[in-house]
Amino acid sequence: MSIPKRSTKRMWEAMAAAGLASVMMLTLALAGTANSADITFAPYASNQFTAGCMGNLGLCDFGGLMYQPALSRFIVDANVGPIVAGKLYTFPAAGGVNSATAFAQSTGIADLTSLFETNIVFSTGLGGFNNNDVFVSAGCKIYDIAPDGSSATLLATVPGGFTKYVGLVMDTTVNNPPFNNNLVAVTPDGNAFTITSAGVVTLVGNFGVVEGESPMGTPPPGTNAGFEQPVIIPPSQSSPIAGQLVVAAEQNDVVLAMSKAGVVTTVASTATGLPTFFGSPQFGMETLLLLPPTIGTAGVPDGLFTIQSGDNILYNAPSSQFTGLQNRLITGSEFSDVWVDMDISVNPAVVTTHTLDLNGLPLGTDNLIEQQWVFVNAPVACTDTSLTWGYWKNHTGSGSPRQDPAYKKLSSTCPAVGGVGAVSLDGDCDNASDSFKPTVITCAKKATCGAQSADALFAGGNGGKVNCSGKCVTLFAAQLLAAEMNVVGNPALGGAIYVNPADPQFSGQTLSQVLSELESSFDVFVDGGAISCGGVSGSFSGCQNTLDAINNSSESTHTLNCGGG
Repeated sequence: MSIPKRSTKRMWEAMAAAGLASVMMLTLALAGTANSADITFAPYASNQFTAGCMGNLGLCDFGGLMYQPALSRFIVDANVGPIVAGKLYTFPAAGGVNSATAFAQSTGIADLTSLFETNIVFSTGLGGFNNNDVFVSAGCKIYDIAPDGSSATLLATVPGGFTKYVGLVMDTTVNNPPFNNNLVAVTPDGNAFTITSAGVVTLVGNFGVVEGESPMGTPPPGTNAGFEQPVIIPPSQSSPIAGQLVVAAEQNDVVLAMSKAGVVTTVASTATGLPTFFGSPQFGMETLLLLPPTIGTAGVPDGLFTIQSGDNILYNAPSSQFTGLQNRLITGSEFSDVWVDMDISVNPAVVTTHTLDLNGLPLGTDNLIEQQWVFVNAPVACTDTSLTWGYWKNHTGSGSPRQDPAYKKLSSTCPAVGGVGAVSLDGDCDNASDSFKPTVITCAKKATCGAQSADALFAGGNGGKVNCSGKCVTLFAAQLLAAEMNVVGNPALGGAIYVNPADPQFSGQTLSQVLSELESSFDVFVDGGAISCGGVSGSFSGCQNTLDAINNSSESTHTLNCGGG
C-alpha cells in the first residue's frame, strides 16, 4: 500500500504525535522480486539512549552505518539533536538490546557535533591506508580514526565548503583497482575526488547534477541532500559500468556512473523506469547499495541491515530473502513505500520497482532507508585448504609420508611465472647477501637443491633449530614458507580473506596481502637486521602468531574466509 500524500509539516506532526517507534517487526511485501516472497525485517540491535529520546523526535536518530567484518562490528553515527549528536557507536556482530558502545568519542572531532548525517567507511590495508582504520565525513572534512577509536586525525578537506552530506567510498579492489585503492568523496555539487593515504585530493570529474544543502525543515523537502552512499562497481563484474563510481542523485531522480577518466553516463532515470522519488512526503533516493555476487549464506551476521530513523534500532532481513538479486544495485527513498533494484548487466539498467507493505504501522515506520544500507554475507570458512608448517616439513618427500604435489611446482625460476618457480620469503631473488638463509626455496628435498630446499629451511636454515626463542626468526620463516606453499598448492587461496578480530593489524586483508607485508618485513630484516612486523618491533613473534592462525585455519582457527563477508 502507498502512503497518502501529505504536507511535510503534517508528516512531521504525525510522527511527533506517534512518538518514536517502538521495537517491532516490519513486514515488507515486494512486488516482482525474484522469489515473489515477503521480505521481513526484524530488530537486530538497539542502543541505550531510547529512554532519553522518547517524545523528542529524532534526538537520537542514527544515520551513517557500516559493518566491519574484520573486527566483527557495526559502526553507526548519532546524527541529530543535543543528546547524542555527533557521536559514533559500535554494535556487536551478534546484535542485542542496549548493545551500543561508545567509539572514538574522546578524539575531539568537534566537526561531527553540528552534522545531520555522516558517511562511514573503512580500509582493508590497500593504497597505503592503515588496515581497519575508519573514515568519516564531517562535511568536507574527512577524518581518519584508528581501529580502536583511540585517535582521529584530519586526513583531508575536499573543496566546496559543505557542512553535511559528503559521500564516501573506499576502493578496496585487489586486482586492477580503478581508483588506485584511494578513498573517493562525492560532494553535493556533483564533484568526485580521490583522496590518497597522504591526504592528497584530486578531482576526478563532475556528475553534472547538483544536490541541495539547507537546514533541516527548510522547504522544499529533500534540500538536505547529497550523494550519500556512492559505490564502486568491481572491475570483474559483468557490466558496462564495471570499475566505475556510481551515485544516486537524491533530488534529481537519476543514477549516474563515472569512469576513472571522469566520463559520466546515466544508469537509470525516470525516463528508463526509475520512479519519481523526490517530492513530498518523500525525501528522494537516500541510499545506494550493490548486492554481492553470492547471496544466502547462513551465519551471524547475515543479510540487509538498515537503521530505522527515530527509534534507534538496527534492523535486519536475512540474505536468503534476496535470492535472485545478486549483483543488483538497490536504492530507495526515506519516508517512501517504494524501493527498486537495478540490473546493471546492461545500460541503461533494467529497473524493477518494489513496494513496502506497512501493515497499518504508524506513518514513518517505513523509514528503513536512512543514509547507509549494509549487506553482509556471513563468513564461510575455507576448508581443507591450509596446512601447517609441520605438514609441509614432513611431506617434502625426503622420507615417509609421500611428497605433497605442490612441491613439484618449485624450480630455480625466480621470480616464479604463473605460480611455477621459486618461493621467495623476502619478496626478491637475492639470496646470497641475505643474513638469514635460505630465503629463496627452489625445491623440496635437500638431496636435490641443498641449502635452497624446503628441507633446509624447515631445519632452521643457518639460524639453528626452529623455535621462537630470541627474535623468533626460524619459526617465523618456517610458518611463512608453509603459508606460501598453501598458496602454491591452491592459488585461489591467495584471495581468501583473513578474518581474526584478535589480530586487527592484518584481519580483513586477503592472504596475498598478508604474505606480501610479511615478505617486506622479512626483507628489511635479512638485508639490515631490523625487525618491525605487524606493529611489533624486535621480534617476529606477533607475525608468527598470525601465520600460525592462518596455517591452522582448516583444522581449528577457521580464520580464512572463502565466501560471504
